[in-house]
Amino acid sequence: APEDLNVVVRGWEEDRFVNTSRGHYLFSWSSVMMSDIVLDEVHLVAEESKSLTFLTAMLEHIISHDQRVVFMTATMPTRFKELILDSLRRFRDRVEWMEFRGSAEEDEYIASRLEKKPEIHIRRLGSDAKFDTIRGWLDDALERGFRRVLIVFNTVGEAVSFYRNLEGYENRLLIHSRFTEGDRLRKHEELQRLKSGGDYIIVATQVVEAGLDLSSNALITDLAPMCSTIQRFGRLLRYEGEREGVAYVWYESDLGGDRQIYKVYDRGLCAATLDALREAERGNVSLHVPSGERGYKLLLDRVYQDADLRINYQNIDKMLSVFTNLGDISKAVDLFFEMEGSFVRESALVPVRCPEMKDEVSVEMRVFERLLKEGLVKGQIVENGEKGIHECLPSWLSEGSTTLQGSLTRKIIKHIHNAGVKAFIVEGSYNSEYGLELGVRVDGA
Repeated sequence: APEDLNVVVRGWEEDRFVNTSRGHYLFSWSSVMMSDIVLDEVHLVAEESKSLTFLTAMLEHIISHDQRVVFMTATMPTRFKELILDSLRRFRDRVEWMEFRGSAEEDEYIASRLEKKPEIHIRRLGSDAKFDTIRGWLDDALERGFRRVLIVFNTVGEAVSFYRNLEGYENRLLIHSRFTEGDRLRKHEELQRLKSGGDYIIVATQVVEAGLDLSSNALITDLAPMCSTIQRFGRLLRYEGEREGVAYVWYESDLGGDRQIYKVYDRGLCAATLDALREAERGNVSLHVPSGERGYKLLLDRVYQDADLRINYQNIDKMLSVFTNLGDISKAVDLFFEMEGSFVRESALVPVRCPEMKDEVSVEMRVFERLLKEGLVKGQIVENGEKGIHECLPSWLSEGSTTLQGSLTRKIIKHIHNAGVKAFIVEGSYNSEYGLELGVRVDGA
């Protein structure tokens, strides 16, 4: 548990020996090991090598201890499935893989999903007139009677900037990852109110792809890898009886550039997704049905068939050995730091606040390191009861990332736990409508 980790890390010394309380981590372990486990949207931990490795290690541990686990997702490419099953080949007789199959002639559900026939338009946009074009699509959808609109951007900055351009539009709501917990709850309540009214304009990032029960009849979205794109289309004509709608998928000129990243995604996966989506644009494939002649599964497999994914078996052995070394959990702490603060995320999360904020918001480590480099991290709040104490940054951190040796990420993570940092003070602004806006342009969900 996080609180146990804080206790242990503070006693973790340079010789990698824990000489203090170990918290109550065994209670957490035993609670999990005595439970049946259900993970929905499991593709979210199968899209990158690091998270796929953790998923495989977790499966092996669960199966070895006679537990039961159910993984579910609407977007599991065959490539992911093969990697997981191959790594668990010694447990093949204990793994059951079930896939949604059928045809419109045999299944009323599939027939009803195939009745959903939204217009799909794919457009290339230049950065100079992008927002004007998107607002034109929005206005056209509203004029045609499509009054439940979802607009999805790949970065927080773009979502906030576009939302600011919607002054005068009614029933609008902005959703992204940089709101405090209290404001997230208020956003959820506001969303429920808008849904009950029937008309709304939701501007969001990829946070809408999982755990959000929302249906639109107009979807406007930035290009993303196929798994994400299908999840976004799952919020178009989502409910029974909804058949007509419109969707716009846009991409920008830098998709064909030399960079490996398009916004926050792998450029190659986005380019392959663009090619695959042409089939849906022509009406040959339905993005609402996985199987059958018009199902999206073939497109999904085409996009990910050459994905650069690898399972790190050495890390699996390290993870599993943690559970057999109950006497000294320094091994677990060492592995936590080695994997830079997360067994799943490629980028750990760092708590930050603007000076006027009472609660923290998490940003990705790469965003925090950019803020450090630009001199926009002004201090820190360390634990001292409920209030916390404002302190200056330690000299090694305030001098900037260029002066540090070794992994900056690991040093920051160790400092957060050792010093009891509740949040770093950063330059920016915050309000409940727009969320956290940073003092430098950075990409992130």
